Amino acid sequence: MKFNDSTWRNFLLESKEQVTEATEEEIEYLGDLLEMPPSALPFDDFFNGKYRMVQNFSATESTGILADLEKWFGRSGWTVYLDESGKKPVLKATKVVEKQFTDKEGNRRQVSKTVDLKLSKIASRIISFINNWENWKEGVTGVWDLAREYTTKLGELTVDEDGERPGFEAVAGEYIPRIAKASKRSEKLIASFKELFGNAPYQNWEEDATEAYRHLSGGGDARGHGNYFETILAPPAKKIADFLLDGSSLDDLTRNIDNYKLKNYIIYSRHPIDVYRMSDFRGLDSCHSLPSRKGTAGFDEYNVCALAEAHGNGLISYVVTDASIREFVGAEEGQEITPEMIREKLDLHELPEAGDGEIFADEERDIEGMVPVSRVRIKNVSYHSYGEHDNPIKLLVPQGNVYGQKVPGLVDHLYKTTVEAQMEKIEAIAEMELTTSENVSMYSFTRYGGSYQDGGYRVKDALPRMFNIAFPDVEINFIGSINYDNDMERELAAESGFMNEAAVQEIIEQAVENLGVTSNIDINYEVDQYDDTFNISIGATVEYLFEISRETGLTYREAAAATDLIDSKLDNFGELLGSQESLVSNIIFQYIEDPTFTGYKVLVYIDEAFLVSLTAEEYWQYEEIAYQLEQVFAGDGSRYGVGLGFDSLATRGGPMQDVVYRALQEADLLEGGNEYKFGEIAERQFDAGYNTPLVNGDFEIDFELYHDDETGEPMSSGYRIKGMTEYQKDEEEGIKIAALLNLAYVKGDESAKGLVRNVVYEALGGEVGMRIPVDKMRIYFQLEDEDEDQFVYQIGWYANEYDFNKKSDIEDHLNAIAEDAYFEGINDHLVDYIDNNIPLEKLGIADVIAQADQDLGQTPSQVSFDDPEPEQGVTESKKRVKLRILRG
Repeated sequence: MKFNDSTWRNFLLESKEQVTEATEEEIEYLGDLLEMPPSALPFDDFFNGKYRMVQNFSATESTGILADLEKWFGRSGWTVYLDESGKKPVLKATKVVEKQFTDKEGNRRQVSKTVDLKLSKIASRIISFINNWENWKEGVTGVWDLAREYTTKLGELTVDEDGERPGFEAVAGEYIPRIAKASKRSEKLIASFKELFGNAPYQNWEEDATEAYRHLSGGGDARGHGNYFETILAPPAKKIADFLLDGSSLDDLTRNIDNYKLKNYIIYSRHPIDVYRMSDFRGLDSCHSLPSRKGTAGFDEYNVCALAEAHGNGLISYVVTDASIREFVGAEEGQEITPEMIREKLDLHELPEAGDGEIFADEERDIEGMVPVSRVRIKNVSYHSYGEHDNPIKLLVPQGNVYGQKVPGLVDHLYKTTVEAQMEKIEAIAEMELTTSENVSMYSFTRYGGSYQDGGYRVKDALPRMFNIAFPDVEINFIGSINYDNDMERELAAESGFMNEAAVQEIIEQAVENLGVTSNIDINYEVDQYDDTFNISIGATVEYLFEISRETGLTYREAAAATDLIDSKLDNFGELLGSQESLVSNIIFQYIEDPTFTGYKVLVYIDEAFLVSLTAEEYWQYEEIAYQLEQVFAGDGSRYGVGLGFDSLATRGGPMQDVVYRALQEADLLEGGNEYKFGEIAERQFDAGYNTPLVNGDFEIDFELYHDDETGEPMSSGYRIKGMTEYQKDEEEGIKIAALLNLAYVKGDESAKGLVRNVVYEALGGEVGMRIPVDKMRIYFQLEDEDEDQFVYQIGWYANEYDFNKKSDIEDHLNAIAEDAYFEGINDHLVDYIDNNIPLEKLGIADVIAQADQDLGQTPSQVSFDDPEPEQGVTESKKRVKLRILRG
């Protein structure tokens, strides 16, 4: 039967009850694709100018040791293959494992690595693992016991009247390092389990072990839990390992592997109808089945995906049996089937040149042909070097998930075939990627066609496997995520009349995935449909962690104050980004203590209105969602407004984290940030700006105020204060203070200097008021001038932001300065100290005071250098003697 639109339509019109095949309306969506010659489609080199290509494939029998091997290794995530690259063939297994690490910037990154081992090596590891099972289990569950013991110890501590737990620091100091060490060991042991037995078996064991631990912790028995490994996993694994470690058995399997297999054929097709009908065969049904086969009224996100796969030049591989291909070519029983015979028959079905278009049978439509038993999708992927899209390298990438019969060895064969056929391309990509880097960036790859990918069989999973086959002796890491071009699927969805909430969500999901934002940013969205319109709201949650250990948990007051500060500072930061909307919708601030992390966790919920405002649009549009999201999140954060690069601003260590960090500093929950506190008080309390403020009319205070380049917040590295005062030579107070200052600062007596500093320090409030030790005040006196009547001294001191441990100490300190920085109070303290502690002889003024007492009849408190009344008869020579004594 010749395939063309009219033939298909006539049949459908005559057979109204047919629901298992594509309808007239469904086939129309392929449009002009059915008239395109093979040369117009990609991968012409692989298909040699044809729509389809056939390959012999020997598959493992459904029973027997080889089937058991492939089933066990397959369940554990391994793929068994025969490596014939060396002097003699070797049976090996390979798998892709994903590992996480923390980069220099503190971001958690994930790399994909391929593990490739001989089966005998894996068998040895299995036996070793089983033999050391109890040690492994103790290493993994030991951290649970340690964490529980730590929690119990903390619970035993009593809380004192100040709300503190005496002994907390000692307990934490003992347990936290032990728990951290045990956690690292546990992580390594778990990774070894997953690598050997797979992720799903580990999850099953963990659930079973957790249940056992829960029951035993409550004082009961395990109730049948806790033996999953010993009873379920270990026995079949040991059976496989024993066979592989029997040298003669493994050698026979390796040398005669074809005797353990059945002959099949793989048909690789890029024909649009073959791709479109990928789930239209009995036994191959999936979510991609066409609407008529599903019995639904229209397209959904999955069969639109199949349509996009056909339009996006995706490929499909079908497995057919030897009997089916024999019937297709008309070969007799026992007659050898040659590649030429198959090619000749397929050429009769090449369109639009001649012949029938379909090669697969459909009894109800009376179409003769083959019946596929399995299928695997092959994706159309492009590599763009350094973002260059003009000359991409196009790759065939198998998806790896088998629909239909799980034919053993099929996936391995597909990978091996596609790698060998594209070796030059893979080598070219490796050379471009690995010349300047240790990793292959997945951001350089773009996949086309349908959006749907089976979990665990994505392109990002397949690429590392292909490169490992190409370079078995080289360890290659992959970082990042694959781009996806969803234009085709989106347009087809609209054309087919399909667009619902799920479809729009899929479009947004793909756009978000393609952004590749840093791991501390979670983009969330909601889609609501109203008739034919969609209301899209997109927000984001940003997580910051600050490692610190406290003796007690957060009080409500501390948490509330810190939350308010973070909210306020982030909103100010948001205004600088050019938006009129509030940056933050909610803040969650916690102090966490567990075996993996101790410190503050801050979750910042970014307001949806803020994000959409950065697009310069009023709302999100699913047709433009990828472009809009790129406007918001892409870029380096070097400019504000549209295209500001929110990812760069919100990433760990970025400007937003700096703002949160400063808020926690200001709340006295983290050390540092004092320069902001100094700046705030300088502006708010001392009105510092263009003019140097005066304190109580006696002192000038200079904060050297400046402003943060990014936030505009006032900052100061500390303050300096100074003032000028005169000490009169004819007054007792002046004589005493001047004598002490002369001893300290003219003669350089260090003991006297210390006394002066301490006295002034106490006059200003002492340790209670100043909040820092006297040595950090840098108090000084400096003789500025002297004449016949007075000494002129400059007094001053200064303190730096790093002298203070807490921001509240800065505020108390400056409040004390504003209240007590008077010359009158300082001088009173100096005179009182001299009267109570320093003999006048030591200051060299005893004679002066005594002479004045004797000659003038004055008490020491009345002594003066003023010119005496004439009747006293004080001579000028006596006055000069007093001055000489004062000058030393």
